[in-house]
Amino acid sequence: MEGFSNALSGSEANAVPDTMPDSFLMSTLYLIFAAAFITIMIIAIVSCLRLLMSIRRDESPFTERNGGKIRTIGIAFMLLEPVQITLMLVQSGEFSVGSGIMFSAGIVMYCISLVFRYGCELQQETDETL
Repeated sequence: MEGFSNALSGSEANAVPDTMPDSFLMSTLYLIFAAAFITIMIIAIVSCLRLLMSIRRDESPFTERNGGKIRTIGIAFMLLEPVQITLMLVQSGEFSVGSGIMFSAGIVMYCISLVFRYGCELQQETDETL
């Protein structure tokens, strides 16, 4: 009777072992967020290089493509901050908010992309009137 009551009370002798250890899950999450961080960094760097090459090649920097590239850089910077915070949370187990510089830089870059798009519209109007 004692064995039956131990089984009902959930003693550790009869408990079902976990199928996946926590360290494996945390390692997997760390790899996923590290890959996301590296991917976003690569996207931002490639977009910056493509923007610089495009500005060097064209007569005017105010093109629709350049505005899109700057917007991509801004979005990548805004995504870097939450991914980095989550990566640090998975790595250390402690939640700490960063300085927010990358997110702020992303917002500034996104605003600059809007200025570039407006500059593109003004450039088209100027080209049409002359």
